[in-house]
Amino acid sequence: VLVGAGMAVPAYQDRAIRTQVGEGLDLAGGYRAAIETAWRTSPRDFENLSSDSLGLELPQRGRYVESIEVVSGMIVITYGAAANAAVTGHVLAIVPALDSQRALAWACGYGQAPQGFEVAFENHGSYSDIDERFVPSACRSPR
Repeated sequence: VLVGAGMAVPAYQDRAIRTQVGEGLDLAGGYRAAIETAWRTSPRDFENLSSDSLGLELPQRGRYVESIEVVSGMIVITYGAAANAAVTGHVLAIVPALDSQRALAWACGYGQAPQGFEVAFENHGSYSDIDERFVPSACRSPR
């Protein structure tokens, strides 16, 4: 019984941390919408899109999120506050991607852009440093 209990604790802890990471992705929804609106109404280089240039009045922190901001069109989520030590101080980035028609999509963390889309930044996975086991499957490296 003790062996089973010893295995259940890490699995439960990983699930709890993934829930904390999910808070950042939920908060990022408003940021994605603001970037998409700015992109549709006056297309410009992503480098010109920031939290300041977008005039965002969205939550910049949460229970587990220390900060969330737009940097060069990329949404940068930094975990902290009440987050587990395994993710505190770590970053998950959501990067814009375009298709040949310049439609906008997103690549999360280490994940790929949707088929037919190319990410706006080379090596986009290098902007995230959170352990992949804590991010949703869509944000993980393809295997």
